[in-house]
Amino acid sequence: MLAEDELVCGRCGNLRSVCSNEDIGLYPQRSMCYVSAGEEQTWRRVRAKHKDNEPGTKKPHPLDGMSIWMSEQDLSPDDNFV
Repeated sequence: MLAEDELVCGRCGNLRSVCSNEDIGLYPQRSMCYVSAGEEQTWRRVRAKHKDNEPGTKKPHPLDGMSIWMSEQDLSPDDNFV
């Protein structure tokens, strides 16, 4: 485990010999994850829906503890949280 930590960068996952070499030309790349895109779109809609609710009161905010994940099936068709 310690040897791997010394060889592999914990931030980018590349070998340290690659990511710490400033002479290597690196180019930004992108890939799309439509699952993550769906989660981000849902978070934007949920935050907009609850934008007027004041956080920090004794009552939990509607978004406190909420997580959003994606499924191929509608597992809770009656839950209209969005």
